[in-house]
Amino acid sequence: SWNGLMLSGMVQAYNVLGDAEALQAVRETITFLQGHMLRDGRLLSVYKDGQAKLNGYLDDYAFFSAALLDAFEATFTPAYFDLAQQLINTMLEEFWDEEQWGFFFTGKSHEALIERTKSVYDQAIPSGTSVATRTLLRLYYYTGKADYLQRAEQVLYLVRQHMEQQPFGVGSLLTTLDFYVRKPQEIV
Repeated sequence: SWNGLMLSGMVQAYNVLGDAEALQAVRETITFLQGHMLRDGRLLSVYKDGQAKLNGYLDDYAFFSAALLDAFEATFTPAYFDLAQQLINTMLEEFWDEEQWGFFFTGKSHEALIERTKSVYDQAIPSGTSVATRTLLRLYYYTGKADYLQRAEQVLYLVRQHMEQQPFGVGSLLTTLDFYVRKPQEIV
């Protein structure tokens, strides 16, 4: 399987160090993922022996979308922004819980499960919920689309007790809340 978090790390290496090889790796990786891991606008999760398979999970959409926004901010390549927005829209269609808010880990297109789980807690990497929520906020500040802001606010409201009672388990969501409260600085 693959992880968009590594892609964001390569963008950061370019931003901090000016490493042209890292930027080239970012471009090549995005091209590969577009060519091999996207099918009919939906992400696949595993690539092995020249074949991509299995529907993508929330984390796949969240991390890749965030990495695409990182790449857009580093290169101003409009195609990266457009793909990030497309993937976020698909993520909302596939993973959003309309009744109780928040994101399911598996999408509507996955095989039927007894129960579709949600997770807000960070593990070795930030939770897909936190990355998805922060990416929604980033897209809102770029586009002004109120739906992105509303969904992000609904997640933050939904997880407020987790943030109050178990702050060490939801550090990434706390940084997302901080981003929401402080708002980004706009430089012209």
